[in-house]
Amino acid sequence: MSGNLGVDDMAYLRSKFHDPPPGPSDVVEGDPLLGVWMAACQYAIFELIYQLDVKAISLLESIAYGIYDWTQSTSLEVICRLYIDGKIPESAITKMDEGLGNMRYETHLYLGKPLAIRRKKDSRFNNIFIRLKNIDFRLALAEIGYNQPLTREELIGLGKRIAADDGTEEEIKKKWNCST
Repeated sequence: MSGNLGVDDMAYLRSKFHDPPPGPSDVVEGDPLLGVWMAACQYAIFELIYQLDVKAISLLESIAYGIYDWTQSTSLEVICRLYIDGKIPESAITKMDEGLGNMRYETHLYLGKPLAIRRKKDSRFNNIFIRLKNIDFRLALAEIGYNQPLTREELIGLGKRIAADDGTEEEIKKKWNCST
């Protein structure tokens, strides 16, 4: 990695998501703290990527819209931050809203939590919540305690999805992540 962080360093940064530097000496393989160490390293890497600004958008999108990984939601969060900062266009949030339909529910939850926290501190994040209409994301927000009423159209769409589900009760519960 160069002395000054630049575009040439993005591949290296991405490689460190799953190969962090050694953790504290008391953290060993199998220790729950290892996951905490890895998450802390990943967030630090994303902060470095965020500092690269729009030069990092292709890296962020490749993570955000790629195969599911722990880093997917954080990449989406950084894209939201760049949008709020006025660095990328509204179309990036539209693309995110469309892409959320192909993402796992965990991504919705892990994106919703930090965005809700940021929204409490910075009202500009209201715009993100208004723009992200994906019903799965909205349901994840409700699960974490952020209840934004669904519009009539959204309720109709949800009703149609539920009515269209065919399969056994167990298959439907699995698809909707229901335990009851």
